[in-house]
Amino acid sequence: MFDFQIKICGISNPSDAAKAIEFGADAIGLNFYPRSLRSVTIDKAKEICQSMDETTTRVGVFVNESAETINETSTSCELNYAQLHGDESTELIDQISTKTIRAIRVSSFESARKEIDHWVKHGIDAILLDAASGNQFGGTGKKIDWEKVAELKTDVPLILAGGLNSDNVSHAIATASPCAVDVASGIERFPGSKDVEQMRAFIDAAKAEFAR
Repeated sequence: MFDFQIKICGISNPSDAAKAIEFGADAIGLNFYPRSLRSVTIDKAKEICQSMDETTTRVGVFVNESAETINETSTSCELNYAQLHGDESTELIDQISTKTIRAIRVSSFESARKEIDHWVKHGIDAILLDAASGNQFGGTGKKIDWEKVAELKTDVPLILAGGLNSDNVSHAIATASPCAVDVASGIERFPGSKDVEQMRAFIDAAKAEFAR
């Protein structure tokens, strides 16, 4: 089994992190992209991490950062994964001290297959599939074709993101058969602030479907 199944991303405060873990999320995403509405500073990320136990996977989201910056942040916040969401090259993988997730913005599944193969060949640890939307680096709230996701074959875990919420996550898991799901905007009151009841409902639905 992969390190986690349910990742709550864009966590920006300790309260939301604590609730996500209480409800059963096994991974938390911390966004270090300054232009994101969900971005956190390293000091804030440290504060959030203090509310988490060692069993919860910590994922840092980065966009076009240097290996040095990623490594310093990963050490400071004790991250388990660095999630690359920008235009990074595969050369960065060998320079990063922690495990890596490559986010692929899917515009067509033909190009996505080629990109997945390219990153897997160079040693990426997992792939996150999100919907493409112009020049946005994730967090678009748009869905991708779950049936086509199920047809993708790869040697690394696939994480499904994009347009997920408490109403559709069960169907998404049943259709796409991902190793994990990732949600941010689908359970928010506004960017960076989670709706507690929506978060609980999402986690409950995802846990039930993964348990089938």
